[in-house]
Amino acid sequence: AELARRGLVHRAVSPDSILIGANGAAKLGGFGLLRSRGVNATQIEVGLDETAPYLAPELILGGAIGPAVDVYALGCVLH
Repeated sequence: AELARRGLVHRAVSPDSILIGANGAAKLGGFGLLRSRGVNATQIEVGLDETAPYLAPELILGGAIGPAVDVYALGCVLH
C-alpha cells in the first residue's frame, strides 16, 4: 500500500521477494524492477523467468503499469 501511495509499482512480487521476520511480520524486498505507475510495459523489460508465473496480464500484453499488477502477483503468491 505504501508503494502505491508513492506512485510506485514493485512489478516482481513473488515468493522470493517476500521476507518473513523473526516476529512473523512480512516485508517486501527485491526492488530491482521498481517503476513509476502509468509507465507502459512495452517501454520496459518484462520476462523474468522466476517471476513469470506471477506477472499480471497487462504486463505480459504491454499495458499500463499500475498498483493492480502488484495486487495480482500477491494473489498468485497467496493462492
